[in-house]
Amino acid sequence: MNLRVAQPGGNEVKVDAVRALDIALGDVPWRFEREKNETIAAHFARLRKSKPALWNGPVLLFRDCVLVDGVFRAEAFRTDYASFLAWLDGLDGGTETAAGVRNCFACPVVKSSDGAFLLGVMAPHTANAGQVYFPCGTPDFDDLVDGRVDLDSSVARELREETGLLTADLAPAPGWIVVSDGPYVALLRRFRSALSSDALRDNVRATLQAEPNPELSDIVMVRDRAGITNAMPPFVQEFLRQILDR
Repeated sequence: MNLRVAQPGGNEVKVDAVRALDIALGDVPWRFEREKNETIAAHFARLRKSKPALWNGPVLLFRDCVLVDGVFRAEAFRTDYASFLAWLDGLDGGTETAAGVRNCFACPVVKSSDGAFLLGVMAPHTANAGQVYFPCGTPDFDDLVDGRVDLDSSVARELREETGLLTADLAPAPGWIVVSDGPYVALLRRFRSALSSDALRDNVRATLQAEPNPELSDIVMVRDRAGITNAMPPFVQEFLRQILDR
Protein backbone atom coordinates (compact mmCIF):
# COMPACT_ATOMS: atom_id res chain seq x y z
CA MET A 1 0.00 0.00 0.00
CA ASN A 2 1.78 3.13 -1.21
CA LEU A 3 -0.86 5.32 0.35
CA ARG A 4 -0.49 8.16 2.80
CA VAL A 5 -3.49 10.03 4.17
CA ALA A 6 -3.92 12.85 6.63
CA GLN A 7 -5.85 13.08 9.85
CA PRO A 8 -9.03 15.21 9.80
CA GLY A 9 -8.37 18.78 8.70
CA GLY A 10 -10.37 21.79 7.61
CA ASN A 11 -11.30 20.81 4.06
CA GLU A 12 -14.86 20.31 2.94
CA VAL A 13 -15.37 16.63 2.12
CA LYS A 14 -17.55 16.01 -0.95
CA VAL A 15 -19.17 12.70 -1.86
CA ASP A 16 -20.37 12.01 -5.43
CA ALA A 17 -21.69 8.89 -7.15
CA VAL A 18 -20.39 8.27 -10.69
CA ARG A 19 -21.09 5.55 -13.21
CA ALA A 20 -17.53 5.20 -14.56
CA LEU A 21 -13.89 6.32 -14.42
CA ASP A 22 -11.91 7.61 -17.40
CA ILE A 23 -8.23 8.16 -16.58
CA ALA A 24 -5.58 8.57 -19.28
CA LEU A 25 -1.82 8.52 -18.76
CA GLY A 26 -0.18 11.84 -19.63
CA ASP A 27 3.43 12.36 -20.72
CA VAL A 28 4.21 15.74 -19.12
CA PRO A 29 7.01 15.36 -16.50
CA TRP A 30 6.27 16.62 -12.99
CA ARG A 31 8.08 19.92 -12.49
CA PHE A 32 8.20 19.52 -8.69
CA GLU A 33 10.02 16.18 -8.94
CA ARG A 34 12.54 17.54 -11.42
CA GLU A 35 13.28 20.87 -9.75
CA LYS A 36 13.30 19.71 -6.10
CA ASN A 37 15.05 16.35 -6.42
CA GLU A 38 17.73 17.09 -3.77
CA THR A 39 15.16 18.41 -1.29
CA ILE A 40 12.95 15.37 -1.95
CA ALA A 41 15.82 12.92 -1.41
CA ALA A 42 16.79 14.54 1.90
CA HIS A 43 13.17 14.51 3.07
CA PHE A 44 12.76 10.82 2.25
CA ALA A 45 16.00 9.96 4.05
CA ARG A 46 14.66 11.66 7.18
CA LEU A 47 11.39 9.74 6.95
CA ARG A 48 13.19 6.42 6.59
CA LYS A 49 15.07 6.95 9.84
CA SER A 50 11.83 6.42 11.75
CA LYS A 51 10.16 4.14 9.15
CA PRO A 52 12.93 1.97 7.64
CA ALA A 53 10.36 -0.12 5.74
CA LEU A 54 9.43 2.83 3.49
CA TRP A 55 10.27 2.00 -0.12
CA ASN A 56 10.75 4.52 -2.92
CA GLY A 57 8.85 2.80 -5.73
CA PRO A 58 7.00 4.16 -8.76
CA VAL A 59 3.49 5.55 -8.30
CA LEU A 60 0.90 7.51 -10.25
CA LEU A 61 -0.46 10.91 -9.29
CA PHE A 62 -3.40 12.66 -10.93
CA ARG A 63 -4.21 16.12 -12.27
CA ASP A 64 -7.19 17.84 -13.93
CA CYS A 65 -9.80 15.81 -12.02
CA VAL A 66 -13.38 16.59 -13.07
CA LEU A 67 -16.84 15.04 -13.00
CA VAL A 68 -18.52 15.19 -16.43
CA ASP A 69 -21.90 13.58 -17.19
CA GLY A 70 -21.54 11.05 -14.39
CA VAL A 71 -17.95 10.12 -15.27
CA PHE A 72 -14.83 10.90 -13.22
CA ARG A 73 -12.11 12.04 -15.63
CA ALA A 74 -8.46 12.77 -14.86
CA GLU A 75 -4.94 12.61 -16.24
CA ALA A 76 -2.39 10.41 -14.47
CA PHE A 77 1.36 11.04 -14.46
CA ARG A 78 4.37 9.07 -13.31
CA THR A 79 6.43 9.91 -10.23
CA ASP A 80 8.07 8.12 -7.30
CA TYR A 81 7.00 7.62 -3.71
CA ALA A 82 9.65 9.97 -2.30
CA SER A 83 8.35 12.84 -4.45
CA PHE A 84 4.78 11.88 -3.58
CA LEU A 85 5.48 12.08 0.16
CA ALA A 86 7.40 15.35 -0.16
CA TRP A 87 4.44 16.90 -1.98
CA LEU A 88 1.94 15.61 0.61
CA ASP A 89 4.13 17.04 3.37
CA GLY A 90 3.97 20.47 1.76
CA LEU A 91 7.49 20.85 0.33
CA ASP A 92 5.96 22.32 -2.84
CA GLY A 93 4.66 25.28 -0.82
CA GLY A 94 1.15 24.47 -2.00
CA THR A 95 1.80 25.37 -5.63
CA GLU A 96 1.28 21.87 -7.08
CA THR A 97 -1.93 21.33 -5.13
CA ALA A 98 -3.21 24.71 -6.29
CA ALA A 99 -2.38 23.66 -9.86
CA GLY A 100 -4.64 20.63 -9.55
CA VAL A 101 -2.35 17.77 -8.50
CA ARG A 102 -4.31 15.15 -6.55
CA ASN A 103 -3.60 12.02 -4.55
CA CYS A 104 -6.19 9.66 -6.05
CA PHE A 105 -6.49 6.12 -4.75
CA ALA A 106 -8.95 3.28 -5.28
CA CYS A 107 -10.57 1.49 -2.35
CA PRO A 108 -12.53 -1.76 -2.19
CA VAL A 109 -15.41 -1.21 0.26
CA VAL A 110 -16.63 -4.60 1.42
CA LYS A 111 -19.97 -4.94 3.22
CA SER A 112 -20.87 -8.12 5.07
CA SER A 113 -24.15 -9.97 4.63
CA ASP A 114 -25.39 -8.51 7.93
CA GLY A 115 -24.54 -4.91 7.04
CA ALA A 116 -21.08 -4.15 8.48
CA PHE A 117 -18.20 -2.53 6.56
CA LEU A 118 -14.68 -4.00 6.67
CA LEU A 119 -11.80 -1.65 7.51
CA GLY A 120 -8.17 -2.30 8.39
CA VAL A 121 -5.94 -0.94 11.15
CA MET A 122 -2.57 0.07 9.71
CA ALA A 123 0.42 -1.76 11.18
CA PRO A 124 3.15 0.09 13.17
CA HIS A 125 5.74 -0.16 10.37
CA THR A 126 3.56 1.67 7.81
CA ALA A 127 3.41 5.40 7.00
CA ASN A 128 -0.08 5.61 8.54
CA ALA A 129 0.43 3.50 11.64
CA GLY A 130 -2.75 3.21 13.73
CA GLN A 131 -5.08 4.77 11.18
CA VAL A 132 -8.21 2.89 10.21
CA TYR A 133 -9.49 2.81 6.63
CA PHE A 134 -10.53 0.62 3.73
CA PRO A 135 -7.88 -1.50 2.00
CA CYS A 136 -6.41 0.76 -0.66
CA GLY A 137 -3.25 2.08 -2.25
CA THR A 138 -1.85 4.67 -4.59
CA PRO A 139 -2.06 3.39 -8.19
CA ASP A 140 1.20 2.28 -9.76
CA PHE A 141 2.55 1.23 -13.14
CA ASP A 142 0.96 -2.24 -12.82
CA ASP A 143 -2.40 -0.51 -13.23
CA LEU A 144 -1.59 0.83 -16.71
CA VAL A 145 -3.34 -0.85 -19.64
CA ASP A 146 -2.89 0.59 -23.14
CA GLY A 147 -2.19 4.08 -21.87
CA ARG A 148 -5.03 4.18 -19.38
CA VAL A 149 -5.32 3.52 -15.64
CA ASP A 150 -7.32 0.44 -14.71
CA LEU A 151 -8.47 1.03 -11.14
CA ASP A 152 -10.55 -2.15 -11.06
CA SER A 153 -7.27 -4.06 -11.15
CA SER A 154 -5.87 -1.78 -8.43
CA VAL A 155 -8.88 -2.52 -6.23
CA ALA A 156 -8.55 -6.27 -6.76
CA ARG A 157 -4.82 -6.24 -6.03
CA GLU A 158 -5.04 -4.16 -2.86
CA LEU A 159 -7.89 -6.23 -1.47
CA ARG A 160 -6.06 -9.50 -2.16
CA GLU A 161 -2.68 -8.32 -0.85
CA GLU A 162 -3.99 -6.75 2.34
CA THR A 163 -6.83 -9.08 3.32
CA GLY A 164 -6.63 -12.25 1.22
CA LEU A 165 -10.13 -11.58 -0.12
CA LEU A 166 -10.87 -11.87 -3.85
CA THR A 167 -13.20 -9.51 -5.70
CA ALA A 168 -14.30 -12.53 -7.77
CA ASP A 169 -15.94 -13.92 -4.61
CA LEU A 170 -17.88 -10.69 -3.96
CA ALA A 171 -20.91 -9.05 -5.57
CA PRO A 172 -20.02 -5.59 -6.96
CA ALA A 173 -22.35 -2.60 -6.80
CA PRO A 174 -22.63 -0.51 -9.99
CA GLY A 175 -20.48 2.57 -10.42
CA TRP A 176 -18.05 4.26 -8.04
CA ILE A 177 -18.23 6.70 -5.14
CA VAL A 178 -15.83 9.66 -5.38
CA VAL A 179 -14.90 11.30 -2.06
CA SER A 180 -12.90 14.53 -2.41
CA ASP A 181 -11.03 16.14 0.49
CA GLY A 182 -8.59 18.84 -0.64
CA PRO A 183 -5.67 17.09 -2.37
CA TYR A 184 -7.14 13.64 -1.62
CA VAL A 185 -9.59 11.88 -3.94
CA ALA A 186 -10.79 8.44 -2.82
CA LEU A 187 -12.41 6.30 -5.50
CA LEU A 188 -14.57 3.73 -3.73
CA ARG A 189 -15.73 0.49 -5.37
CA ARG A 190 -18.43 -1.21 -3.31
CA PHE A 191 -18.83 -4.99 -2.88
CA ARG A 192 -21.16 -7.26 -0.93
CA SER A 193 -19.91 -10.43 0.76
CA ALA A 194 -22.04 -13.49 1.40
CA LEU A 195 -20.26 -13.88 4.77
CA SER A 196 -21.40 -12.43 8.07
CA SER A 197 -19.34 -9.71 9.74
CA ASP A 198 -17.89 -12.19 12.25
CA ALA A 199 -16.92 -14.70 9.54
CA LEU A 200 -15.45 -11.99 7.32
CA ARG A 201 -13.41 -10.51 10.17
CA ASP A 202 -12.16 -13.91 11.33
CA ASN A 203 -11.15 -14.97 7.81
CA VAL A 204 -9.10 -11.81 7.27
CA ARG A 205 -7.53 -12.02 10.72
CA ALA A 206 -6.41 -15.57 9.93
CA THR A 207 -4.78 -14.29 6.74
CA LEU A 208 -2.98 -11.53 8.63
CA GLN A 209 -1.71 -13.92 11.28
CA ALA A 210 -0.23 -16.16 8.58
CA GLU A 211 1.80 -13.32 7.03
CA PRO A 212 5.27 -12.43 8.36
CA ASN A 213 4.87 -8.66 7.92
CA PRO A 214 1.26 -7.70 7.13
CA GLU A 215 0.33 -4.09 6.37
CA LEU A 216 -2.72 -4.38 8.62
CA SER A 217 -2.47 -5.12 12.32
CA ASP A 218 -6.19 -5.83 12.76
CA ILE A 219 -9.65 -5.63 11.20
CA VAL A 220 -12.54 -3.42 12.30
CA MET A 221 -16.17 -4.00 11.31
CA VAL A 222 -18.38 -0.88 11.33
CA ARG A 223 -22.16 -1.17 11.18
CA ASP A 224 -23.35 2.17 12.64
CA ARG A 225 -22.19 5.69 13.45
CA ALA A 226 -20.87 4.57 16.85
CA GLY A 227 -18.08 2.79 15.00
CA ILE A 228 -16.78 5.98 13.35
CA THR A 229 -13.66 7.33 15.11
CA ASN A 230 -10.99 9.98 14.53
CA ALA A 231 -8.54 7.18 13.75
CA MET A 232 -10.29 7.18 10.37
CA PRO A 233 -9.29 9.80 7.77
CA PRO A 234 -11.95 12.29 6.65
CA PHE A 235 -12.92 10.46 3.46
CA VAL A 236 -13.78 7.33 5.45
CA GLN A 237 -15.71 9.20 8.11
CA GLU A 238 -17.83 11.14 5.63
CA PHE A 239 -18.55 8.12 3.42
CA LEU A 240 -19.63 6.05 6.42
CA ARG A 241 -21.85 8.84 7.78
CA GLN A 242 -23.67 9.17 4.49
CA ILE A 243 -23.99 5.46 3.70
CA LEU A 244 -25.02 4.50 7.24
CA ASP A 245 -27.72 7.18 7.30
CA ARG A 246 -29.54 5.64 4.34
